[in-house]
Amino acid sequence: MVAAHKGDLRAAQAAGLRAAFVERPLEKGPGGGADLLPDPHADLQASDFMDLADQLGCD
Repeated sequence: MVAAHKGDLRAAQAAGLRAAFVERPLEKGPGGGADLLPDPHADLQASDFMDLADQLGCD
């Protein structure tokens, strides 16, 4: 499961899925209080989708 909301990732992990947190700092606008890194409970954490792709070894 890839999500920008830590609560969604915890629910996915409870269902047996691996979790990748991707930061979306502007999803609620500037200063909007979006979830940011780190997420120590996530299996992977990335600053954006390109970072996630790199971590997954995608070409």
